[in-house]
Amino acid sequence: MRTTTLAASLLTSALLALGSASARAEDLESTPAATWGQARGFSLGLRYQVDGLSVDENPDPGQIKIEDIGAGLTLVGGYSFTPQFHTRLSIGGAQHGTNVAGLDFAHSTASLEAHFRFRPDQQVCPYLFGALGGTDVRADQGGNHVKITGGAVGVGGGLLVGLSRHIVMDVSARVEAINWDTVEWSQDQPGGGTLQYVDSVEDSGGSSRLELGFLWQF
Repeated sequence: MRTTTLAASLLTSALLALGSASARAEDLESTPAATWGQARGFSLGLRYQVDGLSVDENPDPGQIKIEDIGAGLTLVGGYSFTPQFHTRLSIGGAQHGTNVAGLDFAHSTASLEAHFRFRPDQQVCPYLFGALGGTDVRADQGGNHVKITGGAVGVGGGLLVGLSRHIVMDVSARVEAINWDTVEWSQDQPGGGTLQYVDSVEDSGGSSRLELGFLWQF
């Protein structure tokens, strides 16, 4: 008799537990926005980038040849005003090698981006964005320093893949048009001073980037 009562009690407890788990699963399925996406709030992220820079493929003899493909890191911080609309500040840099041993060029970028997200309540969320900002390419060799700066405008798209409520994998690609406008050259002097030359230029170029990393949404 005791065995029958104990078995019935265990069976009843198991059925209640299964019913409770099923109800919780149905609640999650009926409210995906509570699991994926971000209705409003901040995000921080770090991404690895492969940087493509428009360079002269056949420079004159004696000129430095810059490699068009480089790599580096990008730090991003953003804010979601709505599930669909997101703004982001992106700051990154990549190193490009040259045909001169020990000489690299650093390509740095900073841009403000406006994102539109499709299906923001889903685990996999595609997005498109436009970007406006500035860029520079610089190199240092011995006491000589060169920097070229300009403005940039870009467009791109990406994919957010939710790994948890707050951790998201982010992969994106972009192309940018660059208007180079200033070149600076400086040389350290033996006495401790610096000889500097600044000139305006009118030249255009381009760049592209592939980025893969993670975002923390809070």
